Amino acid sequence: MPRKDFYYNKAKVEGYRSRASYKLKQINEVHKIIKKDDSVVDIGAAPGGWLQVARELSKSGVVIGVDLQKIEPLEEVITIRGDITKEKTKEKIKSIVEGKKKKKGDKKLGNGGPIDVVLSDLAPNITGEYSLDQARSIYLGREALGCALEILCHGGNFVVKAFYGTDIEKFLRDLNQEFETVKVFNPRASRKESAEVYIICKGKLTAPIKVGEEIVVEIVGVGKRGDGMANIDGYNVFVPGSKVGELWKIKIEEVRLKFGFGSCVSEVKRRD
Repeated sequence: MPRKDFYYNKAKVEGYRSRASYKLKQINEVHKIIKKDDSVVDIGAAPGGWLQVARELSKSGVVIGVDLQKIEPLEEVITIRGDITKEKTKEKIKSIVEGKKKKKGDKKLGNGGPIDVVLSDLAPNITGEYSLDQARSIYLGREALGCALEILCHGGNFVVKAFYGTDIEKFLRDLNQEFETVKVFNPRASRKESAEVYIICKGKLTAPIKVGEEIVVEIVGVGKRGDGMANIDGYNVFVPGSKVGELWKIKIEEVRLKFGFGSCVSEVKRRD
C-alpha cells in the first residue's frame, strides 16, 4: 500500500474523520503537548480529526473546535462556527472554559487566558506558486498565534502548521520570544511530498521582559548559585557578577517560565 494512502485508509478503519488525526497523535507521542484534563482549542478544526484525538488525550478536559465551516457534532466536544480573529469568538471561548472550570470547583484559572493548549492545522488554498503559498501559510500561522497569545494560560502550549521556506525563520524568532521552547517537527503521517512542518511551542511566557531588552535594575537578592537577583514586576532575573544593593543596566539573555537571566552591561551610579 503506498504511503500516501496508508493513513487515509487507517483513519477510515479506526473511525477518524481525517488522516491528519495521526499527525496530532505522533506530535503528542514525541512532545507531550496535551495532558489529561487540559482545556484544548483547535483553530480551523473542520472536519474534526484533531478534535477526536484531543478528546481522547484530554479525557475530561474541555475541547473546543472553531471553524468558519460547520463541524459535524462530536460527542463531548464544543464547536463554534466563527472567525478566530474576531474578539467575540475569543471571548466566547474564554467564557465557556472559565464556566466549565468554575463548575468543577477549580479555584485557579491561571495567568492570562484559561486555555491550556491551542492547536492550528490551518493551511492556505494552494495556488501552485510556492513562495505565495508559503507566505500565506505563515500569515495564517501568525493569525493563530495572535489568538493563542490571548487565550492561553501561563505555561500553555501551541502547535501550528507552516510551510517551510524563507519566511519561517522570522516566525520562529517571534515564537521564541513568546514560548520557553520552540521546535520544528515533521510527523510520519505528513505526506512525503508535502512542505508542511509543525512548530511545537511549549510554555507560554508571561514575563514582563523580552530577550535582548536592556533595562536598569536594582540587585535585591542572591540566588542559590550566588548570582545577584533583580525583581521586575514580580519576576526574578538572575544577574551573574552583580551584588546586592548595586544598580545595573542589564541585557536580558534568557527568559523561562519562572525566572530569567541577564548580563551586566554597565553599572549605574546612584545619585546622592
